[in-house]
Amino acid sequence: MDDSYRPIDEHLLEAFRQTTYRIFDPPVEIRIGQPNAELDALLLRLSRQNWFFITAWNPGARPLSEADNRRRQRTLLDGLRREDWTVLSGESVADAGDWPPEPSYWVAGAGREAAIAWGRKFGQAAVVFGTLYRRPELLWLQ
Repeated sequence: MDDSYRPIDEHLLEAFRQTTYRIFDPPVEIRIGQPNAELDALLLRLSRQNWFFITAWNPGARPLSEADNRRRQRTLLDGLRREDWTVLSGESVADAGDWPPEPSYWVAGAGREAAIAWGRKFGQAAVVFGTLYRRPELLWLQ
């Protein structure tokens, strides 16, 4: 058996699905699997087709100190800004309220492979990915 294989943590997967992924400005709320006309309008204004939503906080859904999380988030933002993408600030907020909101970024102009690569680079269990006129999807990375 491949040692890198890990079964999907169904509880964690459901927690990601039951989260609001929020862009601050312009204010847009994103939900997995739900169409979003505001998001499509934003993509059209930016002349972008694809996007992803990412954080560097709490890799693998394991809590780190605030100082470590802030350092990781700065490193993420510095890297994203070096790309030819539009990067907007936001946060991920769990519906259940049992996990603190995580500062995040909405990144427009990057494809699926980039979303996966950046999520893995920062040790994330998943990233949210979307394409113009399609429902947002969760890309499970573990």
